Amino acid sequence: MNFRRSEHYKASLNCTSCHSIHRSPTPRRLLAKVQRELCYTCHPSVRAQFSMPFKHRVNEGLMDCSDCHNPHGTFAPSWKMGDRPRMVAQASVNEEACLGCHKDLRGPFVFEHTAVRVEGCETCHQPHGSANPRLLKRPVVFTLCLECHNGTGSGRSGAGVPLTPSFHNMADPQYQNCTVCHVRLHGSNSSALFLR
Repeated sequence: MNFRRSEHYKASLNCTSCHSIHRSPTPRRLLAKVQRELCYTCHPSVRAQFSMPFKHRVNEGLMDCSDCHNPHGTFAPSWKMGDRPRMVAQASVNEEACLGCHKDLRGPFVFEHTAVRVEGCETCHQPHGSANPRLLKRPVVFTLCLECHNGTGSGRSGAGVPLTPSFHNMADPQYQNCTVCHVRLHGSNSSALFLR
C-alpha cells in the first residue's frame, strides 16, 4: 500500500528486483535470495555494521531485516518529530520498531526521559552495530549524557534539559558512570531523576 512512497520505489526497483516467482530459495515471501543477503546487495555499509563487536544478530539468523524495516514502505511516523531512517516499520500504536522486541522499555512512564520520547532510541544507540556495549554511540557513558546535559543551554527554564548538579564533578571518576545511580534511563515510575 505504501510502496510508491518507499525508497525502493524511488530507486526504480520493482517486485522482481527482490522476489523470484518460480525459483525462490526461501519458502517464505518468494525472495530471490536469503533476506539478509538480498538486502546486503544494495546496502554493503549495513553489512559492515553487523560485523561490529556489539550488534543485532542478523548475520546469525536470529533476526531479519524486515523485523525492523518494511521494504514496501511505511506510514509517516509519530516519533522523532517525523524524522527517522528510511523505511523503518512501526511497532504497535505507531511506536519505534525497537519497542517491538524491547517491550520492557515501552512505558508509559510517570517520569519520561525526554530524549527517548522525543528523539527516539537513536539519540544514544546505533541501531545495527557498534564498537561500544549496548550499541551506544559513545564508548564512555558520561560523554553520551553530556551531549545534552552540558550546561550550554539555560537548563530547565530554557531548553528544558536538566543540567548536571554542581556536586557532579565530571573529572572525578566517581561521577563518570552515570548509570550506576541513574539506572532507569528510558523512564521511571518512581524517580524523576531515574534513580533506583
